[in-house]
Amino acid sequence: MNRKTTRGVALLSAATLLSGCYSYSPAKLTTVPAGESVRVTLTRRGQLELIDRGSRVDETVLGTFVGREGEQVLLRIPVGVREEGFFRSAIERELPVPAADILAIDRREFSTPRTALFVGGVAGGASLIVGIIIAASARAGGPGDPGPEEIRIPLFGVRVP
Repeated sequence: MNRKTTRGVALLSAATLLSGCYSYSPAKLTTVPAGESVRVTLTRRGQLELIDRGSRVDETVLGTFVGREGEQVLLRIPVGVREEGFFRSAIERELPVPAADILAIDRREFSTPRTALFVGGVAGGASLIVGIIIAASARAGGPGDPGPEEIRIPLFGVRVP
């Protein structure tokens, strides 16, 4: 591959891998509706308290906001996956978190620019692959071609002494 193609592949890979179809935006605890996907940032004390109660959590917890009960916030967090043949279901647990131990709560929202970047990266990568195949097929045939031969694209070479 030449330098221009390599740069194109690197740029498309970065655009595809760094994008996502959603983002998190800050919210107030009182405005988050039940059933909303959230990311909660805990204080160190809150994290240690949850660990003492038998829940292994990180500084940020991803889950679904269930509601409030007094001074506690209920989150539904995934703890595992159950598989039966092709059927797959998430195993979730409700986790009570003291509201005083929450530093920030962020709502998960659909991001149109990130989705467009992802789709553009995938489409660009697909068109780049199709272009490489077409260029290779144009080089394969020509006058004096001994016969039908499969298109071969050299991906790497190994020299044998």
